[in-house]
Amino acid sequence: MDNKTITPVAMAAMAVAGLSQASTKIPAPPVLDSRATSNTPPYPPASDVAEQAATRFLDFVAGLSSTADITQAGMERAFDSPLNEVRPGTYLAKRAVSEGWTYTVAYRAPKMDTKPGFALRFYNKDLTADPTPVCVMDLDRIRSALIPRGFREWMEPMMIGGLSSWNFEKGGLVAMILSKDLSTDSHDRECVLLVKTRDSPSLQLNRHGEDSEMAIATMAAWAREEREGWAAAGLATASDQTTQEVSAKPVMLQAPARAETAEQIVAQFLSFVAGVNGTADITQDTVEETFRVKLIRNNQDSYYALHPLTDPGSWRYSLGYQPPSATTKPGVTLGFFNDVPSADPAPVCVMDLERFRSALIPHGFKEWTEPEHHGGISSWNFEKGDLVVMILSTDFSTDSHGRECVLLVRTRDLK
Repeated sequence: MDNKTITPVAMAAMAVAGLSQASTKIPAPPVLDSRATSNTPPYPPASDVAEQAATRFLDFVAGLSSTADITQAGMERAFDSPLNEVRPGTYLAKRAVSEGWTYTVAYRAPKMDTKPGFALRFYNKDLTADPTPVCVMDLDRIRSALIPRGFREWMEPMMIGGLSSWNFEKGGLVAMILSKDLSTDSHDRECVLLVKTRDSPSLQLNRHGEDSEMAIATMAAWAREEREGWAAAGLATASDQTTQEVSAKPVMLQAPARAETAEQIVAQFLSFVAGVNGTADITQDTVEETFRVKLIRNNQDSYYALHPLTDPGSWRYSLGYQPPSATTKPGVTLGFFNDVPSADPAPVCVMDLERFRSALIPHGFKEWTEPEHHGGISSWNFEKGDLVVMILSTDFSTDSHGRECVLLVRTRDLK
């Protein structure tokens, strides 16, 4: 992922009165494609206006200790610009960047059921426009600015695999980047186009496992208010806060004790499953011991770990454990994920159906398939006792070499 060189304008902006004393670490200039020659011109730089906005924003956020530090006056000082009220409690400032791009900074005042919040967005009415002029923030730049200042990073998975959001938390303040707010410019650089806070206290409630109908209804109301407030500022769409996000299951990013490859993880997983006689053998302790990880509790129902791999391509593996309940058996899940949905799965293409068959059938598993209503196969299942290991048709991918790749495998947990 490429980064930007700080400009003189951006350096001057850091001295503006009211900015945080924190100095945002500006990463090294981007490394040109290895195919470039001395006659190849460098990538066109992003706009100085966009770079200045990103520098001011990251310095402002890095200096915050909690949501109580987020004020309209503080944001106006940080951006050296007044914020105009666009609806009660929501204040906004816009500035043109270049080539149809603008940036918008917004502040939302606290209410009875929402915390103060902020947002920074780069926007173009032409949804196909190249984001090069505003490609000034990527996840690594945000990490380098916030983690040294006390922020913790965690990720939120999608129900169907992949990642829903990246979150940076400090003292009840959560700065969030949704997966749909990441873009790629014409030079294949990662560009963050929107950063905003989670303003409702729903996340903290969910972390403490408060799953009653009243709590869920309250969280839904908070999320709706949050969504409507940002929409009024032109900083959100109706899909920004879904019911799925209301019942979010945050994943803490844990540094592994040692780097591992996709092959090692799959070998451990298949060895673990092959040695299980039934779901009663699947416990949190056995999963943690087998994979040498610490599973983090998302809520009262499930545990997850998300770790990087040594394989190239920024792939990660996700390990999940489902404890038993009145309606579910113990279960386990293994998946491979990449921040870039179009990434070639070749580095993690280490599972296919034949490998499952050769690993499980000799250990007493029976294979059966489940048909789809409109024809074809919905899932492949390997059963032993009350344990069923399942691979959905949607969990397959094909790498650049035409190989079949299983990216997600799970157990059927329902009793």
